[in-house]
Amino acid sequence: MNEEPKKILSQFEMLSELLALFPGLNTGLIDLPDADYQIMPRAEVDKILAPAVKGFLEAYKLAKWAESFDCDNFAETAHWCAGKMHHSAVEAGHSEAQAPAIGCLSYLTDNDRGHRLNIIRTEQGWKAWEPQLQEFTPVTAQMRSEAMRISF
Repeated sequence: MNEEPKKILSQFEMLSELLALFPGLNTGLIDLPDADYQIMPRAEVDKILAPAVKGFLEAYKLAKWAESFDCDNFAETAHWCAGKMHHSAVEAGHSEAQAPAIGCLSYLTDNDRGHRLNIIRTEQGWKAWEPQLQEFTPVTAQMRSEAMRISF
């Protein structure tokens, strides 16, 4: 994470925004264990997180999808890498938030199959991020209406 100051959202602010975005999701299915969260600029995701995730996956020979390492594993890997990056930023004095504003969103696709990707609070609002493809995608109506759980 870079040195410019970034906005921090409280646990309550995060929950309020997520409930507005996913109105059918029960609050018990949104896991926000930290007191506050650092917004992640899109540029940081593209320039820092994406290469970190790619490097981690390549180092462990996990860069290809497999039944035993699929969307949920990719999303959790990206979540872990973001947490590691954030810890480094805190240690360097560049953030005071407890965690980065990136979580894992599980939802049912239009063919009733489960899918997991990352949900990231950027300076431009909430964005979905496909860690397997290393790209942002819109938060779709399908994601919003068929969300099963969000974990940060």
